[in-house]
Amino acid sequence: MSTVEPRKNLVTLIKATHQLKSDIPLVIVGKHTHYIDNVNSIIENEKPENKFIFIENADFIDLPAIYSLATLFIYPSLFEGFGLPVVEAMFCKTPVITSNTSCLPEAGGDAALYVNPTNAEEMSSAIGTLLNDSALRNTMVAKGITHAQQFTEENTAHKMASLYKSVYGQ
Repeated sequence: MSTVEPRKNLVTLIKATHQLKSDIPLVIVGKHTHYIDNVNSIIENEKPENKFIFIENADFIDLPAIYSLATLFIYPSLFEGFGLPVVEAMFCKTPVITSNTSCLPEAGGDAALYVNPTNAEEMSSAIGTLLNDSALRNTMVAKGITHAQQFTEENTAHKMASLYKSVYGQ
C-alpha cells in the first residue's frame, strides 16, 4: 500500500489538476502521514473546482478495482525503488502518466507518458491530452498490457534464474 508522503509529489499533481478545470475527480490512495497537511493546505489555497477523494485504508485486494475504474493513472513520484504501481495500473488496462525520473521510465517502458514531476504545467498538459484523446488512451492500454507482461511472476522468476546461472557460471 502506498503512503502519502513528499516524494509522491501530490502537491504538484494538485496544482496540475487545478489548471485543467476538469470535473473528473482525483482519487488519492495511500496511508496518510504529516504530508497530508501540506496536501490539504494546497487544496484549500488553490480553491480548485476539482473534487478530491482520499482513500486511506484500501486493502491490497481492492487495488485492481480502483485502477480499473480510473480513466488514467498519474504517478508523479520524485523517486522510487521500482514503481510497481505503474505496472499494476497497466495490468488493469489503465493508461499511465508518470515521472521521467528515477526508475519510472523502466517501469513504464514505451507504454506511459512521461513528465517532469516538478512541472505542473507539463503534467496538466499530459493529463489534458490523455483525457481528450481516446485513441491515444486505447493505444497506451494496448502497449501497457504488452509491457506489463515482462513483470509477471513467471517472467521474473525466469529472469532471476538466468541471472543466478550467469553469476555462478552454470
